[in-house]
Amino acid sequence: MKFLAYLTFLLLLVFCMVGAGCGSIVASSDIRQSRIRLNDAIQYTTEKQILLALVQTRFVHGPSYLNISGINSQLKWDAGISGSWMSEGASGVTPSVSYSEQPTITYVPLTGNQYVTQIMAPIRLKTLLLFLSAGWTVGDVFNVVVQRIGPESNGLLSNPQATGQHSLNVTKFRRIMSILTALQLEDKLALSTLAGNQWPTTKWSLEGNKVTEYQFQSSSQMPLALNLSKSLMEPSDSDHEAFMELLSILQVKPDSLESSNDMYPDRVTLLLSSSAFPVPIPSLKIQTRSFHQMLWYLSFAVDVPPMYEDKGWVYVLQNNDGSTQDLDEVYSGILDVKYSRDRPQDSAIEIEYEGYWYYISKDDLASKTTFVLLGQMVQMQAAPTNSMPDLTISAG
Repeated sequence: MKFLAYLTFLLLLVFCMVGAGCGSIVASSDIRQSRIRLNDAIQYTTEKQILLALVQTRFVHGPSYLNISGINSQLKWDAGISGSWMSEGASGVTPSVSYSEQPTITYVPLTGNQYVTQIMAPIRLKTLLLFLSAGWTVGDVFNVVVQRIGPESNGLLSNPQATGQHSLNVTKFRRIMSILTALQLEDKLALSTLAGNQWPTTKWSLEGNKVTEYQFQSSSQMPLALNLSKSLMEPSDSDHEAFMELLSILQVKPDSLESSNDMYPDRVTLLLSSSAFPVPIPSLKIQTRSFHQMLWYLSFAVDVPPMYEDKGWVYVLQNNDGSTQDLDEVYSGILDVKYSRDRPQDSAIEIEYEGYWYYISKDDLASKTTFVLLGQMVQMQAAPTNSMPDLTISAG
């Protein structure tokens, strides 16, 4: 009888624990741990997908993409008690608690309008400004995302066979980025849009015998304003020479700059415009890349075994004299994807492709920074996924 009373007491204790919320405490703890694990897995696989796309592009293979549109995770826990009784000898009771987790991840293949928006559409200037406002430097963003500013081009626009371009010369573009970044870090450069009343929706101008229409069709064409400290115009300023070099490379006359932005009345403004229409304020044309174009450009930072170059499996960029171009200088400080026959031990990200491992080293901060930028840029370009067919895979 004593044993039965003891068993009854333990059963009531277990049920009371359940009723009092013990299960919710266990579940709450497991949810926190599960969320961290899933978040790490999603981040890691997203970076691997981008690296795979880069390597595939280097080998002139068309990459495909999957977006994660939803994650559901079910937590199930059970509580029980077991025991044994003997008329003679020891008797015992053992309570037990267990739980299981089964996450379900829903993938959406990028096709149709979503593919165009996220992969093929050029990055908007508003998106560039968001990144710059979030603390990224001009060099970090523009070296990857921008194809051209004024007269200077930033490497390949697409594959070499399509453009007839077989070498890269980005020396002047890199110098532009170096000067702008230095001025930004010294607070002598602020980036913004124009005050709304300074950028007309439609405006007509009669100059001589020519009528010009100034117009923009959407906010995505709003120009990006480089607001530069007026002190840079003075020879006594420590950055005056670099600033004059910048204007010379961009073919901008110093006397054409004026205080034309009400947001920064104490600075001179130079506009970067992607609009197809004329701009009513002195400006330079800026051309941004799509994610697809970024892949083409960055794919040449992927080192490949020489035998694949000899076989003609990849493009080889050459100097005018026919020698192979050294791309380390072109992509220095931006991206360096190495290869190895064996799986690397010191990699931050790695994938296997055509019998080799391609990876980014853990101590390569510049390359890891570029990957963070690419991942965020893709997310910024993402289109709504509720109209696309879903592919659901149980990960349990």
